[in-house]
Amino acid sequence: MSAIAVPTSHGVAHLNDLDRLLVELDHADGRSALKRLGLETPGLAKLRAHRDKLAQSLDPRWLHLYERLHSRYPRAIAAVRAQVCTGCFGTLPPTARGRAQGEEAPICQGCGRILLWI
Repeated sequence: MSAIAVPTSHGVAHLNDLDRLLVELDHADGRSALKRLGLETPGLAKLRAHRDKLAQSLDPRWLHLYERLHSRYPRAIAAVRAQVCTGCFGTLPPTARGRAQGEEAPICQGCGRILLWI
C-alpha cells in the first residue's frame, strides 16, 4: 500500500488535528461528552499508531518545529483569515503569504505558530 503524498503544511495540520483528538479522548470528560452527542470513541491505540506513522512521514524540520510549538501551545497551527493570524489576532504583512509558498515554514511573527492559509 503506497502512501498518499500530502503537502508538508497539510501533514502538520493533520498531525495537529490528531493531537487535539487524542487530548480530548484521553480525558474521561471528553469521552463522555462525545458519547452524549452520539459519537463513538475510536480506539486510542489505533489513533496513536496513525499519529506516529504520520509524524514519521513528515520532513524532520517541520516535525521538530511542530513538536516544539505543540509543547508551548495547545494549538500549534493557526489559520489565516483576511491576513490575520487566528492564534494571536495579529495582522500579517503582505509578504507572509509569499514566504508560505516557499520551502520556509510560514511562522507568525507575533505568536510563532505555524500559519495555514485556508
